[in-house]
Amino acid sequence: MIYRTPYTVPGGSVLTHTLVATQAAADTTPVNNAFLQEAYVVYSCDPNDKAADPTSMTPAQGAAGGMIDYLVRFQNVGTAPALCVVITDTLSDLLEVSSLEVVNMSHASTWYVHGGVLHVVFDPTLLPDSTSDEPGSHGAVKFRMSTVSGLAPGTLVSNTANIYFDFNEPVTTNTATCQVLYNVGIIEQTPVHPLIWPDPVTDILMVAANGSGYAVDILNLSGRRVMHSIEQQPVAQLDVSSLAPGQYIVRAGHGAGMRCARFVKQ
Repeated sequence: MIYRTPYTVPGGSVLTHTLVATQAAADTTPVNNAFLQEAYVVYSCDPNDKAADPTSMTPAQGAAGGMIDYLVRFQNVGTAPALCVVITDTLSDLLEVSSLEVVNMSHASTWYVHGGVLHVVFDPTLLPDSTSDEPGSHGAVKFRMSTVSGLAPGTLVSNTANIYFDFNEPVTTNTATCQVLYNVGIIEQTPVHPLIWPDPVTDILMVAANGSGYAVDILNLSGRRVMHSIEQQPVAQLDVSSLAPGQYIVRAGHGAGMRCARFVKQ
């Protein structure tokens, strides 16, 4: 006689079976008419994960359709061998299904895609439990696919797998993601210093700056302004004959765009 235990019964549960025999005639030894048997529910289970490589791609790769490698790992940490392991993966519509390539499998298996879902079937596998054979309790499948072309920066390609051990409920992996990055950069601009001549200068300092209506300041080395003017011509002529000999800074331009240069007053 065979009894099937529902898959909802938790692993480790104790199942009690009692057999009672009766007969029409008088029983001289009734004490042996009953038999009690206890059995433990053994099970296989699955700490698992899914990883994507790379986890990001450049805008150029997103536009052209970059390749992503996926690795799904599983392990039987239950108390009995797993007779069959099935992996299902609902593929993102941002992946090119026709590019699917199964690269490697830890155990002999078959695979197919139906309705946009990848199925990898290890049957039979007899995957040992980790207590009896820890190294042998691991398994994995690796596959790769390209994204569809034309993915915009910021697009996130996400995938999650489900792993079935025998008749157990499916175990869902983490979500593996790969994102198309934005082009982020800083354009370095070389400051345009005002042109000054002659340097050293005795009396008239020539200052060339862009545009008109720009301010010109002359500062001493402590930062105090000793001369200020607003110039309307591209080249300003500043009389610095009254300045004491030494080093000075000329600052010319508009607002935050003002630039500086050093000169020596003789």
